[in-house]
Amino acid sequence: MNIDRINIFTDEEINQETAAMGTRSHIYIETEPGMFLGTYCQFDGYPSHMFPQLEQRSHDEVYSIIVRGQTRGGLVGLAATPSAPVAYQDGIADPSFLFNPTDYLESTCVNYVYVKRLDGTVLWREARNAEPGIPMPWYNTAPEEEE
Repeated sequence: MNIDRINIFTDEEINQETAAMGTRSHIYIETEPGMFLGTYCQFDGYPSHMFPQLEQRSHDEVYSIIVRGQTRGGLVGLAATPSAPVAYQDGIADPSFLFNPTDYLESTCVNYVYVKRLDGTVLWREARNAEPGIPMPWYNTAPEEEE
């Protein structure tokens, strides 16, 4: 243990750092029936945040965000205000091209998967507790409470 590094952060800095911990997700857009494009998102992937962000954005806006994110390593996150600029990974990670939201993700660090459908609805499912060969259920509403 490096004793010089102990207590160099204030409680406020520690709380800010904890709040920035990543809840990773994959975000998909349905481009035609049964066809999808997707990318990775590093932060704020929990359903009570991400579901309404995708729900309030148009299909075209989500498509644009995903396509830009694919070549830029994915998204850092989506701000709670749709007019806020989208932050991309930009060189932090390799390109992130995803095509199948039903892939089983038993060995991934991704917590949630989202799909913005052609009709504008949003589906989500948990991925972190997936078991081999057992499909995780899809939901079409935001959860009332987080665990």
